[in-house]
Formats: sequence, C-alpha cells, structure tokens
Amino acid sequence: MFLDAFIHDICSTQAMTSIWGTLQTPNFPNPYTANDDCWCKISTQSQYRLLLSVISFQLIPYDRLFFVLARIEFSIVFFDLEQCAGAGLFLQSSDQQRSTQCTYLQQGHNYLSDTNTLYMNFYSRTLTVRGGFWLVYEGI
Repeated sequence: MFLDAFIHDICSTQAMTSIWGTLQTPNFPNPYTANDDCWCKISTQSQYRLLLSVISFQLIPYDRLFFVLARIEFSIVFFDLEQCAGAGLFLQSSDQQRSTQCTYLQQGHNYLSDTNTLYMNFYSRTLTVRGGFWLVYEGI
C-alpha cells in the first residue's frame, strides 16, 4: 500500500522530516507492550507549523483528569505525571527539558504547534489489552 511508506512507529523512528506522515504506538492497532520509552522528533520546513490530527488515542490508565493550558499553543488536556503511571505521551517544542505532564489528545480533533518541530516521548510501564494512538502530522 502506498501509505505504508509514511506510517511510522514512534519506537522505531527517532527523527522524521516530512511534509506529512503518520505516527503510531508499537503494534497499533494491537496493544502496545510494557517497558517502552521512545523519543522522536517530527519536523517540517521552517516556514510551516505542524498540524496533528488524532485518528485514535487510548493510553491507559487515565483515572482522574487534571486540566492545564498547553505550552505549545495546542488546546490539549494534560495530566499530572502520577496519573499517567501506566502509559503516557509527552509533547514539547524543545528537547532541552523533559515535560512533566503527559498529554491526552482527543480523538477526531486537530492540534496546531507553534513551531515547525515537535518532540514526542511515549512510554508504557504496564501491559494493556487495548489502546495506543494513531496520529497524522502535516506541515501547514
């Protein structure tokens, strides 16, 4: 399939520079494994910003919600780190300091970055019977 060339596993790709592509948890749509700690960098041409479109987002567990304003001009829900002990996704516009709040992206929504680069960290600590994410990114 033509689209397969643009599908990236967040744990097997460290840097992507492209006008568009997709990003998924390992084994998506099947459950992700335990003990993952994966970093990747998505970037596009300097005159563009990154648009993330959320096809699917189920990282478990999200027991209690804590809402915080995003630091990278997204309208995103963040959780305290302890609430994402089983699995989490961190989004940040710089690789200088690891974020302390994991992210919940709402399925069917779009999010626009404030720069042409986005650093992402996915981690999992426990096995799951379902879950993961599938994101489409595009430079606009």
